[in-house]
Amino acid sequence: MVKYLIRSLKYLLTLVVLVAALYALAYATGSMSQSPLESLYEGFARNRMLLWLLVALVLVYPAMGYVKRTVHLDLKSDRATIDEVMERAGFKVEREAEGTVTYRAESALRRIWLMCEDRITVTSEGEGYIQMDGIRRAVVSIEYRMKAYCGREQ
Repeated sequence: MVKYLIRSLKYLLTLVVLVAALYALAYATGSMSQSPLESLYEGFARNRMLLWLLVALVLVYPAMGYVKRTVHLDLKSDRATIDEVMERAGFKVEREAEGTVTYRAESALRRIWLMCEDRITVTSEGEGYIQMDGIRRAVVSIEYRMKAYCGREQ
């Protein structure tokens, strides 16, 4: 639950920064006559529905934005393949434990792009299967790469 709340707050912060940047850009180009803070305050005062929509989006995003996917690979015997696919996707090994490997984005820019939720945990799920857990856009992309790399339809 704490992780869910942290992810929601990160997404809220990202949305606030994005909206503030858009308002500042509009003000800098002369498209707005008021300061960004005045316009933002008036905009939310007039459009409370937008505020509630943002709150709903922030609360729902962690449930929709993070996934677990199972792939037909063995963590021990296919480890070199898994590492190579992860490296090509821009991830490196952060830590290892028995039956689990955690990868993290290599570049700082990618970490920021993934809202500092750049860890993908690969866990052995029995004979011949692994489970990847992490942010949806990274996990789905890596799952596709693994299937294409191995030439398997799973």
